[in-house]
Amino acid sequence: MIRIVFDTNILISGLLHIGKPKKLIDLVLNRKIELVSSMQIINEFQSVISRNKFKLSKEEQELMTSLILGLAA
Repeated sequence: MIRIVFDTNILISGLLHIGKPKKLIDLVLNRKIELVSSMQIINEFQSVISRNKFKLSKEEQELMTSLILGLAA
């Protein structure tokens, strides 16, 4: 299986928008590729999604973080 690292931009775009990043997230969800991450990427992801421009509640932020943590090896 192919292992891949997504940066924060791909993670956020893939979860919040349609397009190529979403297709990449779908490949991970369908177990076609394996997502590999690090605590540095997760921490950056959490920091970015908490910005006001995304208008996400704390619960939505936690859900998105949990999803990424659950998908990543």
